[in-house]
Amino acid sequence: MRRFALMFAGLLLSGTMLLPNSLQARNWLEKLHKGTYKVVSVDSKAKTITLKDESGVTNTAPVMGKAVDKLNEFSPGMKVMVTCRDSDDGNHEGVVDLELAKEPADANARSYHEATYTVVSVDVEGHSITLSDENGEEFVSVVWGHALDKLADLTYGARVAITCQDNAKGEHEGIVDIVIVE
Repeated sequence: MRRFALMFAGLLLSGTMLLPNSLQARNWLEKLHKGTYKVVSVDSKAKTITLKDESGVTNTAPVMGKAVDKLNEFSPGMKVMVTCRDSDDGNHEGVVDLELAKEPADANARSYHEATYTVVSVDVEGHSITLSDENGEEFVSVVWGHALDKLADLTYGARVAITCQDNAKGEHEGIVDIVIVE
């Protein structure tokens, strides 16, 4: 029993010794914040980077830790995601990580693809068409633009080559061109 009590006391003591380290790690993480900036200049010798925020304010910050090794990867004009660390009193200490900022996809970006299908049905008034692929799978699509002029000419069973417009996410938006395949 005495041996068990000594082991339990040893475990309890070792756990309390580890607690301050985990609290320090949590406090250190709480002092981090991220932001996206444009690089104005990089000084590898001085280990500093000058950044401009979206409002046009420019600041020079010291670069620390693993971010120093990445400093030469960046040049003026690049957009970067910066992780900064603050001191206990809330003042900025420096940049601890740098990475190239990912540009969001242009919400208006469009792409096009072409394919050949068989006409199942046409709804001229509803500006839509039902098509079937070579496996017999059917889908309905909206039709617009110059393709609308060709809807009235289509009949059941006709083979058509279509041009589809997709949005920035690659999702089908509609048919923009139809050519009857002879």
